[in-house]
Amino acid sequence: MSTENKSGCALLLITLALLLFFGTGGWYVQKQYKTKQKSIQAELDAIEPFDEKTAQKNAADELGFPYPVPPPTMTPQEIRQKAEKEAMQAVKKAFKGIVYAKKQAEILKKYKTAKSGDTVTFMLGTTGKEITGVYNGFYTDAKGRYIKVDFHEYRLPDIMEDYLYLFVDGMAAKTANDKIRALKKAFEKQKKTFYKKKYETLLTEYYKKAGYSRKNGEWTKNIDIFNELLEKKRKQYEKDNEKLKKRIYEKNKLFGLIGVNLVEFNTADSRTKQSSK
Repeated sequence: MSTENKSGCALLLITLALLLFFGTGGWYVQKQYKTKQKSIQAELDAIEPFDEKTAQKNAADELGFPYPVPPPTMTPQEIRQKAEKEAMQAVKKAFKGIVYAKKQAEILKKYKTAKSGDTVTFMLGTTGKEITGVYNGFYTDAKGRYIKVDFHEYRLPDIMEDYLYLFVDGMAAKTANDKIRALKKAFEKQKKTFYKKKYETLLTEYYKKAGYSRKNGEWTKNIDIFNELLEKKRKQYEKDNEKLKKRIYEKNKLFGLIGVNLVEFNTADSRTKQSSK
């Protein structure tokens, strides 16, 4: 065999060896790649999908709502109208006109100018001493005006102002009118305070019964609060699921370096359990 033929045979053998080596290596890489794809697919399929029914029950339990959460039975306007009506009825029952009239009559009876022979009780502004006795009229001299009670005389300026109506003409009517105005003002204030407290109590009661709860200082439908929490749970699931998928892909890199992709696959996050009827 000539030297040229020997060289050609050697080159052919080397070429065949290289092709066999690279062919075998490529086959091995392709096999490993497919193995990783299957592993990724299996782990993705094992991810639990979002369980709608369980999430709904958990959300209702966290909020303390019945499950399923019912829609509201009344509108806010209907609730306010009902509370207003019943609060007004409670005011009428608690603050009857006869009570006011009785107190007014007591004032008119109390604040009258004393007549000679009447028993009077008053206090001295100078000493704070309480005096009780039979009124015997008054007289005026150069030193001023005096009243007679039993066998004693008292200067009008020494008597506490709140009691002068007993002895000074015209002051009884003015004092009575002032007291009646104060009574009316106090009566109306008490009614308003009572109404406000009763209205707020009824409002809270009816809102809760109708399916509302306080949120950020406002009455909000329970169903809206429930749906908001349920949506948060969905988003949290999606966020956690994305992290899990990234860990799966990171763990299954080819030779620990090369990323592996799936062309078509069904992941658990694309499937959601439907609530059974």
